Amino acid sequence: MRGLFSLEAAKEEMGVRQAVEECVAEAQEDYLAEHGPRTLRHIPCEAETLWSNVDHLLYLPFLGLTRPRDLYYYQGDGLKSLHSFTYKYLTVEHFVGQLTRLRVGSPLAQTLAQCYAQAWYPDQPSLYLFVDWHVKPHWTKAYSHAGHVTMWGRTLPGTKQLMLNGTEGEILGGWNYPIDAHLTHVLVELEAELSQTLQREIDCTIIDGEGGGQPLAERYAEADRFYISVLPRQHDHLLADFALEGAWCPVVDDLHREAVFARWADPKKAAQDLRRFVLLRPVGQREPTRVYSGRFRPDMPACVVPWLHRRRWPNNERRIRDLIQGANLNANYGYTYDYVP
Repeated sequence: MRGLFSLEAAKEEMGVRQAVEECVAEAQEDYLAEHGPRTLRHIPCEAETLWSNVDHLLYLPFLGLTRPRDLYYYQGDGLKSLHSFTYKYLTVEHFVGQLTRLRVGSPLAQTLAQCYAQAWYPDQPSLYLFVDWHVKPHWTKAYSHAGHVTMWGRTLPGTKQLMLNGTEGEILGGWNYPIDAHLTHVLVELEAELSQTLQREIDCTIIDGEGGGQPLAERYAEADRFYISVLPRQHDHLLADFALEGAWCPVVDDLHREAVFARWADPKKAAQDLRRFVLLRPVGQREPTRVYSGRFRPDMPACVVPWLHRRRWPNNERRIRDLIQGANLNANYGYTYDYVP
């Protein structure tokens, strides 16, 4: 118990209580101004009730708990020593949900991102970004927004998650969106906002096949921004499907492969498609083995595109794996069922 009260004293000494209360109150005002006079019944107005919720989150790790769900089974006296009671899972979960809706952490996140950018990229006026976009299922029996989860082959509650890394793989942030959100409606706006936050221009955003469709190309063209992706079902296309623009050239750091700019060979199809393509093939072979798509910077040669896109692995995919340290983010926490003949 002594440790809990030492942390309580530190909270008072550092002015944490006042800062949190002001932050929550300001976020509530902004939310109500945007969405109208709706009741946020899980964000209490009384400071004492607010802190009983916040403390349940603040002291979870100190009590050996890792997530609100652990409060289902928690029987200790640590939180009772502060508030004479212990909230159960659903109360805290609802509170977290509405805090997320208020985006109370956004000001701090933006300030930290700006400070990190100044430290990581002191002499770089522009950056490359690496993006990963995936579905995260939520195993719950409660009514919840649901969508199709490809890896499970079924419809489940969940969210879309966007993870974004900097030029050398620095993690700039992670965002949750509704499970039916589409990358087309998210990425360009987020990129523009992040450019302002980091006070750096975004040279190019690199993403895997999730960004290979034509709608994203149209959004990037409207915003006059640049990105690199991979054409969906790229192995279904032959060299004859494309009209080459220029000559094949060796790929940067890979002399065994060559690349060339291309557009659709069908004039009508080419006129309707804003994407540009880079074909990749091993030297000495005819057919492409990979087709990159996107909106490329005018000064970017074809031989650089495959090299940039390959950097997703060390600077995006592996960084995410290092971050979760082998944890299964699709794990089923608490939702079980039995097959019935």
